Amino acid sequence: MRLRVSFVAVIVMVAGLVSSCSSNPNGTVIGVFDGLGNQVTRVGGVPSAGKIVLSNPNGIYHASAGRDGKFSFSVPPGYYQITGDPGQSGGVSSCTGSVRVKPGQVTHTVVTCVFH
Repeated sequence: MRLRVSFVAVIVMVAGLVSSCSSNPNGTVIGVFDGLGNQVTRVGGVPSAGKIVLSNPNGIYHASAGRDGKFSFSVPPGYYQITGDPGQSGGVSSCTGSVRVKPGQVTHTVVTCVFH
């Protein structure tokens, strides 16, 4: 009986190690895209629909911001360049920023366009 209990304990320990090794090491980026410009300040300030790209040397990830401007990514840890595209022609000079993603953590960001 004692050998059987020890054997079961070893199986439970191995199963725990395997499940911890297979856990998702990704982090989450949750953000708002302010893509439509304000005529007075020439800076985005209105949550807008658009395309969002997160990129670094290890990969490129795409998401869409809804009409409320909200978007999210689940990506491997690292430093990323983030770019927004409001889908309008002319007047946009920059919709970029950077984020640091940590494993298992949520990073909040706002991508704001600058207009000329």
